Amino acid sequence: MPIRRGLSAPQNNFIETIIKRFDGPGRNFVLANAVLEELPIIYCNDGICKLYGYSRATLMQTSSDCKFFKGERTSPEALETIYRFLHEPNEQQIDVVLYKYDGKPQI
Repeated sequence: MPIRRGLSAPQNNFIETIIKRFDGPGRNFVLANAVLEELPIIYCNDGICKLYGYSRATLMQTSSDCKFFKGERTSPEALETIYRFLHEPNEQQIDVVLYKYDGKPQI
């Protein structure tokens, strides 16, 4: 499958290497451009699209802050924490309820 990038993706081998290394069965992820303030998604794999029911085109037009995954059981504090984590240079972990395109929680 060819690697697809959004308009704000830097054109370099680093991104392609990450995609090749992490893409595969059971892997669900998005990559974002951390240089731009809105942190746009520049790549999403098939796994994340299937898991949440969004098309690649829809996800590639959004920010990586996960606000489009929010629902009634997603706390505002969790979204703020995700936003803060996106701006910190180290690995983080959080428990949060995210929602699929059809409005059902992904648990």
